[in-house]
Amino acid sequence: MKGALLGFLLPAGPAAQAGSHDARLLGMGVAVAALLVIVFVATTGGGRALRVLAQVGRTAHRTRSLTPEKIIGYKGPARVEETPDLISHRIVERSEQIRRALAARPSETEVTMCAMGYSACADDLLFLSQSVDQRAPTSGPIRRFRMRRAVRRATGSLTHARKALPAHTRPGPLGADAQEGRS
Repeated sequence: MKGALLGFLLPAGPAAQAGSHDARLLGMGVAVAALLVIVFVATTGGGRALRVLAQVGRTAHRTRSLTPEKIIGYKGPARVEETPDLISHRIVERSEQIRRALAARPSETEVTMCAMGYSACADDLLFLSQSVDQRAPTSGPIRRFRMRRAVRRATGSLTHARKALPAHTRPGPLGADAQEGRS
């Protein structure tokens, strides 16, 4: 076994028997050095390099197999169903962020951004109301109570956010629209 393993490095014929001891020692040194290099590469990160090369090959194959039909037909990860509680929670969270931002002496740009955020919350509140109206007939009494509570919580939070907005940025009859009518 030992002779077969090192046969490619050390000549095994009769001429090798006649060779010097130095040539055999040199062959053994080369074999040990090659073995050490292989062990070093395998233990320190050469394995990672080989894995990266294999992954690049797989990625290249996937890229070549990509077609426009596959792109159009792709179904992304399933989205979480937007329940009234989840929508209400989002509205409450954003309206509290609006109030905190307005309490910290914001610049005119920040006030405008808060007004835009308020508008997005109002749109979500309309969607929440429509969603509750659609689900209410098929829901039980406890679920209807929870949905109404979610709408009340979102409405109350949005009302507080609207009060925190400066009068000239408020949407609706008490805000900028009313002031434009006076001028």
